[in-house]
Amino acid sequence: MVDFRAVVENLISIGIYDVILPFILVYAIIFAILQKSKIFEGGSSDAKLARSVNAIVALVFGLFIVAAYNIVTIFQDLIVKTVLVVIFLLCLLIVLGFVFGDEYKNLFTEKPAIKYALAAILFLVVFGILMFLLGVFEYLSNWWGGSTFDSDLIVTILVIIGIIGVMVWITRGGSSENKSKS
Repeated sequence: MVDFRAVVENLISIGIYDVILPFILVYAIIFAILQKSKIFEGGSSDAKLARSVNAIVALVFGLFIVAAYNIVTIFQDLIVKTVLVVIFLLCLLIVLGFVFGDEYKNLFTEKPAIKYALAAILFLVVFGILMFLLGVFEYLSNWWGGSTFDSDLIVTILVIIGIIGVMVWITRGGSSENKSKS
């Protein structure tokens, strides 16, 4: 019988999660950006050469990122925490679907401001996670006097400001739409 935990531990020990996956992720993202932006493409005849240059540049970027272990750990933490946020949102949508049936879908189609507000909140949460992982909140806490402000207080204040901002944006957007319709 296969012990899948042992398989995952073997993958960890050979560096799949620390080297291979971050390299593939960075390579794919950089290569896609270079292909889409066509920076190295001078004309239609240079497309094959540009693709080769894009691959080499993406390879170099991927290798530099993998060599910087602290960046890899930030990637790992960011991806794990972002996936947790996405799973939370998925669970929220499942509960909404269970409670309201198909009516909750109309909430997003009839009022697109709610969709944009949720996207803004998701962006702020992921951005906050990234700032936390980079140590920005700890730096600000030390800069503001250390013991008087801690990172939890700063994050709480930023979340409250973000929620208030989204609420103001939604209510202001809704009132201007109502004024234009009447």
